[in-house]
Amino acid sequence: MTKNSKAYEEEKAKIMADSNLTKEQKQKWLERNSQVRYKDEFYQKLEKLEKKYYGPVYAELQERRRSILNQHRDDMTGNIDIDHMSANSKAAIQRLSR
Repeated sequence: MTKNSKAYEEEKAKIMADSNLTKEQKQKWLERNSQVRYKDEFYQKLEKLEKKYYGPVYAELQERRRSILNQHRDDMTGNIDIDHMSANSKAAIQRLSR
């Protein structure tokens, strides 16, 4: 849940209950106003797979990379805000991505 989940759910209920909107319009609203966010369980499974197939060092590097990127993730969009990312963070991501 995000800080805007309650407002989103309220607006979604209004849109879905609006009999003046077509099914296509409701679907478009959902596409524009929804986003997929991975749960911690997903990252835990991913880490296990990374360890299994690539070894523990690779999994640790990926976890560090995700940790740095998450510090710069926009709560509203889920996108990484590279414009406000420090030079140190950018350099660390580049090193970990090699």
